[in-house]
Amino acid sequence: MNAIMNRNSADVKNSTMYVGLFPCNECAKIIIQSGIQEVVYASDKYANEDTTIAAKRMLDTAGIKCR
Repeated sequence: MNAIMNRNSADVKNSTMYVGLFPCNECAKIIIQSGIQEVVYASDKYANEDTTIAAKRMLDTAGIKCR
């Protein structure tokens, strides 16, 4: 969330975001609203948490590619 809110460019539409952990549901909301098109993550260690499951559903519904 901090990276999006404190970006150096005018907008982040159609960009790729690189993160350490798969985003939580609150971060997913901001990712969707900002127009980011792809999220690349290093770890999905909280894959079974409700917040991560919700985030995956939201990002999938928004058509955001995650890898």
